[in-house]
Amino acid sequence: MKPIHEPPPPREGEGCGFTRAATRAATRATFTVSTPPPASPAPNRAAVLNDLPTHTTFSELNLEYTLIDVNGEDCPPPIQSFANPTLALHQNLLANVTRRNHWPTHMQMYVIPIILAQRDLMMCTEICSGKAVAFLVPLLELLIRSKSREQPSRKFDSSNSQRKATPTALVLVPNREHAVNIHHEALKFAERSSIRSAVVYSESDIRSRNSALQQGCDLLIATPRRLVNLIEGNRVSLENTRFLVLDSLDRMVDMGFESQIHSILQSNMPVNGRQTWMFSGTFPKEVQKFASDYLYRYIFLVVRRVR
Repeated sequence: MKPIHEPPPPREGEGCGFTRAATRAATRATFTVSTPPPASPAPNRAAVLNDLPTHTTFSELNLEYTLIDVNGEDCPPPIQSFANPTLALHQNLLANVTRRNHWPTHMQMYVIPIILAQRDLMMCTEICSGKAVAFLVPLLELLIRSKSREQPSRKFDSSNSQRKATPTALVLVPNREHAVNIHHEALKFAERSSIRSAVVYSESDIRSRNSALQQGCDLLIATPRRLVNLIEGNRVSLENTRFLVLDSLDRMVDMGFESQIHSILQSNMPVNGRQTWMFSGTFPKEVQKFASDYLYRYIFLVVRRVR
């Protein structure tokens, strides 16, 4: 099936959201003000976008407005509160979230209902603040719902002398620091729930991490090269993985992990019934290929800030 959204490929060296075509397309975006508007009339949004140099970066802008460009069929409406009844978050998860985040950011308003609707997502943004919350909160909610319906013995395979972890959700990230940060966030939000989170990365202590995996995990956060080693060593199987997050996909490609990511996605991970969510700061041709190859009826979301 042809993807419902095929953005024009950027010219060499250009990232998503900063090509002339993308800036013109963003004039159709939902527009929200993240700070109180100035006393004088705000500048025309289209004029501001079209006047930006092609290679303008966020650090060169005086950030005032958030622009959200949404493309896709049947996109769920954004939410204004984590307590929105349409989300139906588990009471413990909702309590953990509201203790730390009183109101969702603009990014979270759109991403959370999209993921809870179990739609594939390609999000392009260089705004890192709040991104982990945007996918962790709905992901943990889906895991809680899934775990309440599954067999209790499904979390590991004891057919061999060594237990094999079979996570329901997988988050791939580029490096150790990124993996540890997301793992710590996941532990905070999963507090007082039965969701187990584990993290593995190339520099981690192999013995302690293997011990954690043998206890079973629902959510696995991993770097690509380390995960490939664990799969080849029969320590991890993705046969039950139904939720997949590729975070900072463009960075992983730049770091040379493209072949490992393809290997992971083409392993025994289910294709039918799997939800995949990709997050990238730019949208080069390699990321476009991942989206066209592995996403189904996906929603394309661009989040950025301009004057």
